[in-house]
Amino acid sequence: MPSRQWPSIQSQVRQSRAPRGSPLDRVIRENQEFDLLESEELSDGYDLPPWLRVLWRKSHPDFRPTAGTPGEAYPDILYTIHARMVANPDLEWSGPEGASPAAEAEKAPPKRRRRKNGA
Repeated sequence: MPSRQWPSIQSQVRQSRAPRGSPLDRVIRENQEFDLLESEELSDGYDLPPWLRVLWRKSHPDFRPTAGTPGEAYPDILYTIHARMVANPDLEWSGPEGASPAAEAEKAPPKRRRRKNGA
């Protein structure tokens, strides 16, 4: 069985329905450093796109996910940020005083983690 690979930029852009040249398209293309992620994240069952995980990791270099379930360690607000970004692909994504979406996620209260299977 061939080993799984990270999705291509094109498939990530298509899955997010990011219009070509939109701010969302740029964020996806600018966050492809998958070497920042754990290999287990490729199939950890958490529905958080790799480009958003990379964005978070770039903003939080000391972040260390839980062994065995790395997707569980990301703050749940990232799911909300992802939904807003996909729903509004033409908006520039910065918070107050230019804060990144990942920096804003630090301020949010924790929520229940979501898996792809709805658990």
